[in-house]
Formats: sequence, C-alpha cells, structure tokens
Amino acid sequence: MVDPYSEILRQRLLSYFTFFFTVEMINVIVTHPNSYTNEHIFSRTHQRYTKPDGSWEDVTADDIKRLIAILIYFGIVKVVGDVDKCWSKKTLLRG
Repeated sequence: MVDPYSEILRQRLLSYFTFFFTVEMINVIVTHPNSYTNEHIFSRTHQRYTKPDGSWEDVTADDIKRLIAILIYFGIVKVVGDVDKCWSKKTLLRG
C-alpha cells in the first residue's frame, strides 16, 4: 500500500523541481551534449563516447533530470572520505 503522505511529498518535491527546471530549459540542456557528441563522433575525434559498435545513444530529458537530481543530492548529503562512496549502493544517509 502506498503511503498517502509519501505521495503528497513526492508531488510537492516534483513541483519545486519543475518550478526551477522547466520543460523548455531541460530540452535546451538536452540538445547541447547531443549536438556536441554527434559533431565530434562524425569528425572521428571522440570515438571514446561511442558504444563498441560505433553508435551513440542520445541523451534524453529523463537523463538530464536524473543528473540534476544527483547533483542536488550530492549538494545536500556530504560524503566524507573517498569520492567513490558517492556511487556506493548503500544509502548515503545511512553511510
């Protein structure tokens, strides 16, 4: 069963996020890595961005939203010590 309070909190947080990061802003952000990467892949100067078969998967709006969420989270939760702890599967709030 879904906790009604959690759903209300989730909706409120999403509302704050979309207040600062509008759909238009996210779409503008999405275009930059895609155009940059495509330009450099076609000129064969940045092949390390490609998959082994030489293809590239465009960045999506969801990818950018997730990246921004991670950056906000890292700004709130201070990880002491090794930066690799940031990518641990343990909850950062518990350590």
